[in-house]
Amino acid sequence: MHISLTEGELPLPLRGLRARELDAALVFSQPGDSLDLDEDFEVHPLLSDPLLLVMPEDHPCASLDQVSLGDLRDTAWVGAADPHDPCDRLLARACGQEGYELLHVMRTDDYAVVQGLVAAGTGVALVPRLALGPHRSDLAVRPPTRTDLAREISVAVLRSTSAGAAQELIEALREQAALIADRWAAASA
Repeated sequence: MHISLTEGELPLPLRGLRARELDAALVFSQPGDSLDLDEDFEVHPLLSDPLLLVMPEDHPCASLDQVSLGDLRDTAWVGAADPHDPCDRLLARACGQEGYELLHVMRTDDYAVVQGLVAAGTGVALVPRLALGPHRSDLAVRPPTRTDLAREISVAVLRSTSAGAAQELIEALREQAALIADRWAAASA
């Protein structure tokens, strides 16, 4: 299912690219979704960033290795400030497939605030792995049973950008993405 957004609903980096105010930007999307950029842009995938469930350490699901969204049916959620956020849309669609609608009790785009709200017992959240930061002892972080909950991180580059500078940027970002992927693989081994 592809959801089309109007220009005012687009994240700032995509608006800047489309308006030709930016030559390059880090962007993210739901797996399989198009960024709807025209042929003047090249999009280079960098990393699949899994979305993880964050809950208070004493939450009933905290003892599980993986958590089904169905187990969180009656749970309050802390979501993104923008209801068009790709991660929130993905979560809403996944919960709908489980037969329920999300109940957002708080919204913010600051992942440190999200974690503080979750630790205080306000609700649970779905947070990109890259946004988690250092481990908090008052939180339980668990992967969902659904492996399709992720965001795809890419770099979009205006084709008219200096080829040398753009290629250097792309290569540097690919190197960093590979280091992150290697670190994640080592941590799960």
